[in-house]
Amino acid sequence: FLESTSLQIYEQMSKIADSAGFILADLKLEFGKLNGQITLGDSIGPDEYRMWPKQTYSVGKIQESYDKQILRDWLTANGYQQKFEDARKLGSEPVAPSIPEEIVSKMSNRYVDSYEIITGLKL
Repeated sequence: FLESTSLQIYEQMSKIADSAGFILADLKLEFGKLNGQITLGDSIGPDEYRMWPKQTYSVGKIQESYDKQILRDWLTANGYQQKFEDARKLGSEPVAPSIPEEIVSKMSNRYVDSYEIITGLKL
């Protein structure tokens, strides 16, 4: 059930992304049980998938991302990813960094852009 449902969701999302000019690279789905029924347990948005524009896609290259990869890259480049991993190993709560406005703005713009391209609606 989970495999077939996951594949159906991925295939549908991939078709929608493709028709809007994107490649759906991957997707994370989380399921749970509610009243004994298996149900989708999380939202499906840019934090749960990676999506790249078909027009600029190039095999073997770092892709232009319309997801949270922008934040991941910034965290890694500034040493925070390692700090998070070290804190987890020690069993402590990692200290969250202040995210620069430039990164927040870039991510927000990409999320809005992808929404508008896929839906044809303006936010």
